[in-house]
Amino acid sequence: MERAKLTAKLGDAMLKQMAVEYKAKEYEAGDRLLGEYLESVRAAYRGLRDSGRNARKKPAGFKDLEIHLRKSARVLEDLSKLVPFEERQPLQQAVEEVAEIRTGLLEALMSGSKDTAPRSGI
Repeated sequence: MERAKLTAKLGDAMLKQMAVEYKAKEYEAGDRLLGEYLESVRAAYRGLRDSGRNARKKPAGFKDLEIHLRKSARVLEDLSKLVPFEERQPLQQAVEEVAEIRTGLLEALMSGSKDTAPRSGI
């Protein structure tokens, strides 16, 4: 729960720094930050999934991460427009992964299931 809340706060700062790097055409630096950001999101998601908590009854953390991912998906899509087509693949993959994780969170919140793994198996 705490990791999810912290990821939401730190994630915003990481996304802002990624925007700075991509705007400055520092694509490798932006991609490094993107990798760190995704690892942070994955860890928060795993923590929620492995907690065994019922997301519908105790949504703290689940909602925080879902809201953050909803916003970050739009930011990542906007960032991909700053990057030349040949450099976009990491951002496009990140948008897809964020969407999959968000789907898993939404399914857990709506169904009340303890299993928050999205159907793709992240």
